[in-house]
Amino acid sequence: MTLISINLICEVLSLHFTKIILNAELTSYGSPTFFITSITITTLIGVAWIVILKFSIVKEAKSELSTNLSFIVILLPIPILSIIILFGLLIGNNNDKISEITITISVIFLNICVIFLYKITIEYQKNQYNLTLRKKNIEVEYRILNEIKRNRTNVLKLKHDLKNQYLTILGLIENEEVNEAIDYIKSSFDILEPPTKTYAADGVLNYLLNEKLAEARKNQINVDHQIFVSKNIKINNDVLTIVIGNIIDNAIQASKRIKPIDRYVNIIIKQVNNDLFIEVSNNYNSEEIFTRKHRKNKGLGMKNIDDLLQQLGGIQRHWTKERRYFVTIVIFNVYKGNKCGDN
Repeated sequence: MTLISINLICEVLSLHFTKIILNAELTSYGSPTFFITSITITTLIGVAWIVILKFSIVKEAKSELSTNLSFIVILLPIPILSIIILFGLLIGNNNDKISEITITISVIFLNICVIFLYKITIEYQKNQYNLTLRKKNIEVEYRILNEIKRNRTNVLKLKHDLKNQYLTILGLIENEEVNEAIDYIKSSFDILEPPTKTYAADGVLNYLLNEKLAEARKNQINVDHQIFVSKNIKINNDVLTIVIGNIIDNAIQASKRIKPIDRYVNIIIKQVNNDLFIEVSNNYNSEEIFTRKHRKNKGLGMKNIDDLLQQLGGIQRHWTKERRYFVTIVIFNVYKGNKCGDN
């Protein structure tokens, strides 16, 4: 309804302003001056309304309406074409039985139909985007379940082997082979070592970090990390996996394109009061600066991050310092504080 109102207001204001600006002789529908002036005013009013919608209404309400440049370019011709069609019909109208009101209503109805078509298209894109997020979330959860299954299998195998190990240790002790028993016990510690490290209290985030850091080690990338995230974060798993997963993936991919000796990634994830601070930096080839800008603007991963941050009210910044590339993201109000005496 907002877009319909904008469209109709543009046309009405354009008509009235044109009549005010021009004299009576030039306000005829067949006058080229009236034609050009009305289209110009319609365009200016349309741009002004779209800018107001983008930077005030959409920002305050955190609307999911797409207000990017392509959408504005597609939407803006609607009132302009409406004026052109309206002038054409009125100029060529030689039949007195067809009133100007009928022609105007027809054009307005056409505008309404077109805008509803835009609305349907936007809803479809929104649904497709949500499906993509759910798919990524399901994939992560599926990998977690497989990891749990493997861990359970390892526990069962360990339980089966413990009996034989205890018998072996008992036999060594009974034969007074104490040193051999000690060495055997020490070698058993490797079996009891947990398969994953704990980086965060959140299970999904912890698994994601284990996977990404393991991939980095596999590609001979040195990684430093500082992870300080409370278990009380209330952010969705898909946000964690998409935002953190994508920027770490980008850092790993950039590191793989340089010499192994220079491969280095630093990951900082911490909460500051109620906000989540994420910073990932990596060494990179300075010759890639223009291609990195292209990937920043066109990459699917970065687009997903931009869309999520727009929904959440988060911010991000990209910059370079010497031979390091930095991505900093802040997501506001992710901490679920203690309430009602919760500890």
